[in-house]
Amino acid sequence: MGRINWEEGREEREKEALAFHQRLSTLYREDRLAFERERRRLIDGIISQARTEEEKMNLRGLQESIDRKMRGAGSGHNRLVLMKKLFWDQFDSFREALSKV
Repeated sequence: MGRINWEEGREEREKEALAFHQRLSTLYREDRLAFERERRRLIDGIISQARTEEEKMNLRGLQESIDRKMRGAGSGHNRLVLMKKLFWDQFDSFREALSKV
């Protein structure tokens, strides 16, 4: 039953996601400052959904750490490599935590 519900709106969600990506991509190419403001607004929107103030503070700290690292990366390629490393480090931590359960 869950799969049917997932499939029902799939095409519409895909269209919306592609339009969202296109909007951000265009904004990034045409106005980097506006892109950064929008990126910050989206991130703040996600963080504001955290259940407790402690979680919000933790998420803000993590985001500030990522932003600081990205600013120091130097090039687009270095930022990509850095994000890939951050992702896999988090994945490994998550996998370790799961194995202890």
